[in-house]
Amino acid sequence: MLSTGLLIAEVNCNSRTTYPNSATSESNGILAMTKSIFGEYAAAFCGIIYVFIHYTLLIAYVSQAGNILSDVFHLKSFIGPLLFSCILGGTMAFGSTRLIENVNNGFVAVVLASFASLVLAQFNGIHLETLLNTSNWSAVLPAIPVMFVALVYHNIVPSICSSLQYNKAKIATTLTVGTLIPLIMFVVWIGVSLGNKTGESLAQTVGGVPISSLIQLFSESAIVTSFIGFVIGLMDFYRDIFPSNPNSNHNQRRINDLALFALVLVPPTVVATLSDPSIFITALDVAGTYGISVLFGILPILLAFKSRQNYESKKVKTEDFVGTELSSSYASFVPGGSWSLLALMSFTLFVVTQKVLN
Repeated sequence: MLSTGLLIAEVNCNSRTTYPNSATSESNGILAMTKSIFGEYAAAFCGIIYVFIHYTLLIAYVSQAGNILSDVFHLKSFIGPLLFSCILGGTMAFGSTRLIENVNNGFVAVVLASFASLVLAQFNGIHLETLLNTSNWSAVLPAIPVMFVALVYHNIVPSICSSLQYNKAKIATTLTVGTLIPLIMFVVWIGVSLGNKTGESLAQTVGGVPISSLIQLFSESAIVTSFIGFVIGLMDFYRDIFPSNPNSNHNQRRINDLALFALVLVPPTVVATLSDPSIFITALDVAGTYGISVLFGILPILLAFKSRQNYESKKVKTEDFVGTELSSSYASFVPGGSWSLLALMSFTLFVVTQKVLN
């Protein structure tokens, strides 16, 4: 997932000079990159998958987060999803970029703190012998698409590149750290869960806070950060399709943005409010199996391969990248040349094929 994320960043940064038409556009998301490299039909096909993934996962997030709110505040089941979407969606629609960043950073801090508390609460119940003797290697392959869902962030890579002014070193560091942190958390949590003997009692409180409440806080905060990322990604996507008129004033651009926010938030909110609360797991499984593996696994590899190929054939003289020394050469984010792309493609196709056949 890190490699394909870096490939998206590679294409995004280099497209500013290799593909001048897309570089001058207001947004340069994954749809714009696909259109520049493979044409309109490929972009349309990928766009359908992109929208499918985002709406499916947003439905899952709104549903689960709303269920937690309904449970905590003893609300009717349909009120929780509506409340969650209105509060967080409204904050994103009417708040500044800085406010959204602060909200996201605040919830990331809550995720880390609550996670650490949960791990410490169960630490005394971990038995090394139990952990080492608990294994089921046959479950690895079926679990890989779920891992893709857990580690996906590729939809916001173009926004990250823009925020970091297309600085290769900063982008690579950000994506690497951003991938390692959740990966380490998942590994630790799995270790804690598998290392505890079945049926062994765990601490009921942590610092006076019920363990059930801590789990709800962790879950809600984690969903908030994921929700923010996918809303931003879908907004970038729609800005590619419905760009603002360069000659429009601030108010007109603001109205256009609010209309796009409504397009992003209303459909998943309606579905999550009216659907069965158990839709969360089903939505994650469908999105991971049939969407993310293709759009954020196979597509970035094809984009990078074609981008590198086009650069070599055209020998375009690039402009200076901000903050980098790559003024006249293609900025490769993943080493190994075509062999690394071939290895990544083989692995991704193997995972998708195994899932389909099973």
